[in-house]
Amino acid sequence: MLALIELPLLVLLSALLPAAIVTAADSTPSCDCYETDADSVFTQHEFHDFRTLTPVASAPPLPSVLPQELDPTPDNYTTEPGIGNAQAGWIQSNDWTDYWATMDWGKLPTGDFPMRMQNSLANVYISGSDVDTDATSKLVLRTHRFSNFQSTAEVESLHRNFLYASIRIRARVTGASGAVAGLFIYQNGQNESDIEILTRDNNNEIRYSNQPVVDDQGNEIAGASTSVDMATGTEIDGTDEPDKRKMVKRAKYGDVKWDDWHTHRIDWTEGKSSWFVDGEHYLDKEYGVPTVASYFVMNMWSDGGVWSGNMSVGDTAYMEIEWVEMAFNTSGPDDLSSRDLHKRAGKPECQTMCTIDGVQVVGNPEIGAAASVAVKYTMLFGGVVLAMLGMGVL
Repeated sequence: MLALIELPLLVLLSALLPAAIVTAADSTPSCDCYETDADSVFTQHEFHDFRTLTPVASAPPLPSVLPQELDPTPDNYTTEPGIGNAQAGWIQSNDWTDYWATMDWGKLPTGDFPMRMQNSLANVYISGSDVDTDATSKLVLRTHRFSNFQSTAEVESLHRNFLYASIRIRARVTGASGAVAGLFIYQNGQNESDIEILTRDNNNEIRYSNQPVVDDQGNEIAGASTSVDMATGTEIDGTDEPDKRKMVKRAKYGDVKWDDWHTHRIDWTEGKSSWFVDGEHYLDKEYGVPTVASYFVMNMWSDGGVWSGNMSVGDTAYMEIEWVEMAFNTSGPDDLSSRDLHKRAGKPECQTMCTIDGVQVVGNPEIGAAASVAVKYTMLFGGVVLAMLGMGVL
């Protein structure tokens, strides 16, 4: 009986073990496509890691005086240079400027948004990390309230031609009430998919929306925006008129707090936006899904309006980021195409499929599902081999 099972088992092991060993040794495979645990496939991948940079002792100084104001433009944005200087060192290196642009535009106040906003280069910087994480550094976006304006931060990807993406951000939000932390895919007011954290909200509440949220008459559009209570799984449709909100009770996922470190994720695929926290799927929307080439934005702001809240003079709030991972497809040329950063000329697509979820080291794609199965079989049959050796079967 032992002789009957010995040869087939050895053949199976010889087929599986070498492949698994090669996969384990090759931590940076040459990938042509990248698959997520939601079965989406993308052709490009980037991992921006802010955890091991040389930290700077203090944040850049933030000027309290506005630049000369211009007359309002049709969209209430100004184009004069901003205030404050970019932090010296890494934030001015090609590692940052080849992929990201730090904004310095301002926005004049209106009746609904009474506080003048002014982005500052000084509000985006590298800081030392805290004792509650293994990282030695982090990226910080800051917003601060002065007496006559709100100093804000915005970062935009230089990739302007994303057409579908899975974007993950390891982050937390801290500081005073009245600020908004935004992580979103954007092209215009009709093509925008948002993760938004309001510091005036309970720290379990995260808001997800596809734009537009209101119609031409200013009425809320059902299904456009959803607030999720991460402690209870309760979903609240809409951001205005609390007495008219529809509450949907869902299973409790866990006590997620946005002032703790978590991995926030947005997947944009054809006809659907999906949101996750720490790999757990929370929400889908088919309303308002972007349909045109877009880019990714991270910002920290307030305009003194009813929605954002009004920060007290002297208050500050922060979004701290350890890393950003992006798997994406593109449509047409963009700001990076001239540098040939992602050309795959002559390489057939998806010759090597890699996965970005469930990997040993975050940000390091691994050979996909087949390799994962091989590793599992190696673990299983490796134990069988040892047992059989101990019994004298092999």
